[in-house]
Amino acid sequence: MFVNSQNYYFLDNNCDMRTFGQRLREAREEAGLTQAQLAKQTGLAQATISNTESGRNQGSSEAVALARALGVSPDWLAEGRGQKRKDEPEIIDLETHPDLVPVKRYSVRPSCSIDGVSIDLYEDENELPIFFRRDWLKSNGYKVENLAALKVKGRSMEPSLWEGDLVVINRAETEPKNNVAFAVNHEGECVIKRLRRSAEGRWNLESDNLDKVHYPAEPCTEGTLIIGRVVYRQTEII
Repeated sequence: MFVNSQNYYFLDNNCDMRTFGQRLREAREEAGLTQAQLAKQTGLAQATISNTESGRNQGSSEAVALARALGVSPDWLAEGRGQKRKDEPEIIDLETHPDLVPVKRYSVRPSCSIDGVSIDLYEDENELPIFFRRDWLKSNGYKVENLAALKVKGRSMEPSLWEGDLVVINRAETEPKNNVAFAVNHEGECVIKRLRRSAEGRWNLESDNLDKVHYPAEPCTEGTLIIGRVVYRQTEII
């Protein structure tokens, strides 16, 4: 259904367009080796390594030995294809995976207005997106432009949601529904709560945490704005 953003990232072109020499220099410097030290480890002449890095030597016949010494992939080193290292995130070329759709990660910041303090969602360029299968989005009627991935903060929704979990909200769903979790702008704070309707017809924000002393129910007010319904959770806590 999804691709974990911690294990994958995407590029429009799954190829490092730099030269063999440029990739070699990068890998050598990342390994903290001088050209002389790398030459000693591989049995190659230092001049061969120097000429390769400078571009005078265009051949890549030494790529396997160099890659082994530097702990990188020979294919990446010689031709710029695939992962640099096995433990790095797998590269997904979206051109060859049209069934995958990225959902952007968002963060929250306060915003001052005439009516007081509210919150804004903004795209977080420092966070990688998460991926969903296109057919899953279609089957649920979700449009990717309405989806936003947010990180859970605090313990109010344990054990349903743990701090650090990633949730996806659908901003097209802002009508309150009983016993359903929503991301809410509540008096200038972004919270994830479960909406519950009282016998008198009033809406309350409730936590799933059973500690009601520290996480009591709060009535919705004029300062409560539904941002979107929580439609997905990604967690590492089993």
